[in-house]
Amino acid sequence: MKIGITLGENHFATRKEWLSTLKNCGFDAIDYTGRDLGKLSPSEEKEYCEQLKKDVADYGIEISQTHAPFLINRPESDFLSDELYGQVKAAIERTARLGVKYIAVHPYVPQGMDFFLNARTYDYSKVIDHNKEVNLRFFSRFMPLLKETGVKICIENLFAYDVLLQRHVLATCGDADEANYYIDELGDENFGCCYDSGHLNHFGADEENYIRKLGKRIKILHLNDSWGKDFYGMDWHLMPGQGDVNWSKVASALKEVGFDGVASFEVTPRPGKFFIPQMKYIGEMGNLIFNC
Repeated sequence: MKIGITLGENHFATRKEWLSTLKNCGFDAIDYTGRDLGKLSPSEEKEYCEQLKKDVADYGIEISQTHAPFLINRPESDFLSDELYGQVKAAIERTARLGVKYIAVHPYVPQGMDFFLNARTYDYSKVIDHNKEVNLRFFSRFMPLLKETGVKICIENLFAYDVLLQRHVLATCGDADEANYYIDELGDENFGCCYDSGHLNHFGADEENYIRKLGKRIKILHLNDSWGKDFYGMDWHLMPGQGDVNWSKVASALKEVGFDGVASFEVTPRPGKFFIPQMKYIGEMGNLIFNC
């Protein structure tokens, strides 16, 4: 299995340094959307994408997936706004220009006052119906563009902050049946799942069962480590082996369902003198987990 990482060129002085570092540290692929999204003229956008495709190919690197802009702790009205729609639309269009098939998109989860107004309860499951309505409205807007470009939106499993319990809880697509519901409703020709290992592990969820239930609908991965439910859902995004994700079970389940994509780690090493050793560690761990 190819090993990838979410790491943009903004972490390096030059594009050459970026790509050579990725290659030397054992990575075959990147999760990357690029710079200046929605800010370039049509001709500049075309030139930018063509040059990026050429540069990564020269280093034997594949852009395996991208990630759309997303909101954190913002109300439902912002999620359904034309502003966010335009940002995600621009990301999908660039994904198509780069020749990439899959883009991760965050669904809506109730945050802050939204949670209080929509829930009025300690049970997150009681607001799932409302969330489904909001998310189907949001994702349906992209249907014509997805059919036109051939790009597939991969809905990511998330968590929310429960203002009543004052801690994080499993949220949209944290349950495999809910993730399958969205794909059934929206159509698996245009939608799939982005499985985030750390998000699911926050709450001691059954990673094997989640993967098995979604099966081939898992198109891209956000692999990262975390500590389970005793830590109340901190979004750690740790390097593999630094938390308690059961990597052997994750790898076994993905193999069982026939996942044939990239093992992409959504982990960014801290800058400084240990940056390169951390990069090499992630690359080596990826190969140990998925290729041994």
